[in-house]
Amino acid sequence: MRFLHNGLQSHCPSLCCVCNLADDWLPAVVAVFPFLIGCVAQFAFEKSLEKRGSSSWPLVPIIFEVYRLYQLTKASHFIERLMFTLKDLPASPELLERSGALFAMIVTFQVLGVVCLWSLMTFLLRLFPSRPVAEKY
Repeated sequence: MRFLHNGLQSHCPSLCCVCNLADDWLPAVVAVFPFLIGCVAQFAFEKSLEKRGSSSWPLVPIIFEVYRLYQLTKASHFIERLMFTLKDLPASPELLERSGALFAMIVTFQVLGVVCLWSLMTFLLRLFPSRPVAEKY
């Protein structure tokens, strides 16, 4: 499951950026880059704590997942503001392509938000199991 989670979190935004290279590459990079840097930073922190044998390892996924949700919210807000700047422009095929690309980015961010919430909840449930489940083991 961890492999699926990490794959979705790193490949979905990257693929979204690549698909938007022709239309809006700069806003796509600005919206996605902090999210990807957070994924790399979490990986680095987890490896460092694992190497040291630290007992504070459960804090790293919790902190980074919450911060990742914040980053997704800020990225969605940035893309929405870009979409609102397009509303007064005359309709053209280029405008439709651009707004479609921006909308696809927002949908991607929403899907990633659901994945992040799912990941955080499953991690917390494994870290703090309910009493009847804990008694069976």
